[in-house]
Amino acid sequence: MSSPIWCTHNKIQQILNIQQKIEKLSERINATNPKIRNLKANCDDFVAAAAFDQKTVFLIYKYLQTPASSTRTLYHFILDSQKQSRNS
Repeated sequence: MSSPIWCTHNKIQQILNIQQKIEKLSERINATNPKIRNLKANCDDFVAAAAFDQKTVFLIYKYLQTPASSTRTLYHFILDSQKQSRNS
């Protein structure tokens, strides 16, 4: 039986790359930001479910730059961004 597509070596490498980028971004931004604590706590689940592309990494970066007072989750931020890109 063949492995699921996300189990291939390339996909595993992409997951690791995204995790490293998240770690580097979170080091640059105040770690007391609740978004970052939440993102770190859910990093494994997120990267396993996310599209493994540069757009996703860019959306994570944009999300981390939004004000900490924003209550939107990363999931909703990405959904909103996808809606905006479809409408433009």
